Amino acid sequence: MEKVAAEDSGPWMIIGDLNDIKGEDEKRGGAPINQAKCSKFVERIDKCGLMEIQSYGNNFTWKGPLIPGFDRIFEKLDRGLCSIEWRQLFQEAGIKVLPRLGCSDHNPLLLYLKEERRSRGERPFRFEAAWMMHSNFTPMLRENWRKGGEAISNLVELKGKLTEWNRNTFLNILKKKK
Repeated sequence: MEKVAAEDSGPWMIIGDLNDIKGEDEKRGGAPINQAKCSKFVERIDKCGLMEIQSYGNNFTWKGPLIPGFDRIFEKLDRGLCSIEWRQLFQEAGIKVLPRLGCSDHNPLLLYLKEERRSRGERPFRFEAAWMMHSNFTPMLRENWRKGGEAISNLVELKGKLTEWNRNTFLNILKKKK
């Protein structure tokens, strides 16, 4: 992972069994987590400039063996990570954690590049990584965040302002792309 990140500055992603977890919320059962090992994994992800691809479904993708007298271990070992450049190309990408098949102890992952539309309702709000690269983003954020205000109400107000800012700043990027 680190070798690819060092040699390639273009868009890239990695998906599969990475054999590590980032923290205690990614493990259930068994011995306590090794915090140093988790921190090292998070450091490697950050060093490579990667971000997590949102996954949907079961949080635990690996099921350990059942040992009499002990709780079964469940961990999130399988995941997708991507560079910011890759995320900008595939903004609607996500990973669906599928049910385990046969005797496998891992859940398969299904990467989709475009969100499936189930209803004609309003598209859910999503923070876009590309916003942070725009020179006006930080000043707009500072201008619209009420200091001392309640976080929830600030976020609700900010959602509308970010949506409008996105529309005015980036226009309809999909139309431009086509």
